[in-house]
Amino acid sequence: MERTAVISTYELTDAGNAENLIRHHTPEHEVPELMYVPGKGWYVWNEDRWLLDETGIMTRLAVAAVRSIPNEDERTIQHKRASLSAARIGAMINLAADQPSITVPATELNPDPFRIAAPNAVIDLRTGRSLLPSP
Repeated sequence: MERTAVISTYELTDAGNAENLIRHHTPEHEVPELMYVPGKGWYVWNEDRWLLDETGIMTRLAVAAVRSIPNEDERTIQHKRASLSAARIGAMINLAADQPSITVPATELNPDPFRIAAPNAVIDLRTGRSLLPSP
């Protein structure tokens, strides 16, 4: 799930860090790896299903995103150092939660009550067919 950050296209701010984090975990034309559900929290896609982040995955991803910022000049080095503080990591994660590309209302999570998730499939209870899981 780790990706190389491309910070040069973002502002050297908490908001820029949040955009960078989300961009690298929701790449265009690929399955998004992160989802934020207001009132529930962060979820991470594990190739089969969405898992609630109960172990600090988002914090580790945020730290990794900051550490991957290239040391281009003194300004980026200072930004990188400051961004590794707990307050700045928390700000990045909080701001990332407001990104529309990954925020999903809880009411949209399971729109079909006749489909149930199993470890490696989704079962359609109307037909009994096994379907591939997808976000």
